[in-house]
Amino acid sequence: MPDRFPWSTALKIARREARAAQAKFLFVILAVAAGVGSLTGVRGFSSSFRTMLLRDARTLMAADLTARQFALPTDDQVAAIHNLEARGVRWTWVTETVTMVSSAAVLEPVLISVKAVDPKV
Repeated sequence: MPDRFPWSTALKIARREARAAQAKFLFVILAVAAGVGSLTGVRGFSSSFRTMLLRDARTLMAADLTARQFALPTDDQVAAIHNLEARGVRWTWVTETVTMVSSAAVLEPVLISVKAVDPKV
């Protein structure tokens, strides 16, 4: 018995299987094509979205740098902020919270995000 399976035999088996169940064979080919097309589309969208974010990050953040903290700053952190301010860095406070809201017209509460920006210029 030979150690290798010849390609000609593999092609004969594939041709016989494709003729015996043409609908299933066509379905497999279409499923593979749809999967490859979907992955290519998602990867292209992801790449395009990442490029847009990197290109427009400064505009989207409205800043060169943003720092997010989930508690009030300590005295040392406030001192560091004032040290940066003395060196010409402009900064502002932004406070965010998530809450529920409802009205007389719509009684079911809705989850909302509220953001308050200190208007100092």
